[in-house]
Amino acid sequence: MHLDQFTAYLKDSDKSPRTVDGYTRDLKTFITWYKGSTGQMPSPATVTPLDVREYRQYLSVTKRLKPAGVNRKLATLRAYFNWARQANLISTSPINGIKGVKQVARAPRWLNRKQVYALLNAATAAIQVAEARGLTTSAATAKRNAAILSLLLNAGLRVSELCALRLEDITLNERSGLVVVRSGKGGKYREVPLNKDARQKLRDWLAVRQSDSENLFFGRRSDVLKPRGVQRVISELAAAARLDTDVVTPHALRHTFGKNLVDAGEPLDRVALLMGHSNLNTTAIYTRPSGADLAAAVDRIAWAD
Repeated sequence: MHLDQFTAYLKDSDKSPRTVDGYTRDLKTFITWYKGSTGQMPSPATVTPLDVREYRQYLSVTKRLKPAGVNRKLATLRAYFNWARQANLISTSPINGIKGVKQVARAPRWLNRKQVYALLNAATAAIQVAEARGLTTSAATAKRNAAILSLLLNAGLRVSELCALRLEDITLNERSGLVVVRSGKGGKYREVPLNKDARQKLRDWLAVRQSDSENLFFGRRSDVLKPRGVQRVISELAAAARLDTDVVTPHALRHTFGKNLVDAGEPLDRVALLMGHSNLNTTAIYTRPSGADLAAAVDRIAWAD
């Protein structure tokens, strides 16, 4: 199945370690199933659409996976066979035209107020500890991390958008501020106002920032802060806050931004502009109830104390 080559391709594409591990596990699951079903080791050229459909049935009925789990494993196969086609190992993908399992639309993952509080507190504590110990470099890094967290939470930036920011893209005034996203998803330009929290964290970072780079943020060994570096920052803050690092991701922070705007009563067209959505249906996901919302709804009709 050329598993090692595919894994190397994912790493070269700057996929997060968690994504690489997930794809690898999913492919190993498929390989095990295929060998058990056919008695042979699969290769890109021998897998047929019938195999994929039978695998989908196996995941749904035998393994009793939820639709999201089945569709995630199918997405892994889709990514793998697209790579195999690009590598000239096959001419057509056996998963083309095969649909995923239908599921009820669910709300994306976002953080509640308690989780956001814990995350912000962890970022602030890291700064205070470093300053108390006289660790100038560590304090500067902690302030950079706090600014990254604040932009994700308060401006809803995508990771790629945050990494592409330059100093000239930030405007900070006494009572207002702005971040310019010059090339968002689909190449769209947008401007997002910065609230008081984001402005303060950015000022704190710029006050200690020491670099000739034009990039707003930079990594330890490079002028460019890469998406994987941002994911590592958020994961470390989540661990310090004793939160689930699989739940607290940069994209979950973007979802939290959208959800908070909707909960604050902002109209969807305004939220769409701030998040860079071209379709209001995309923004409408933040009106869907979360699992916690549904649990609270049924609890309200219970008779028991």
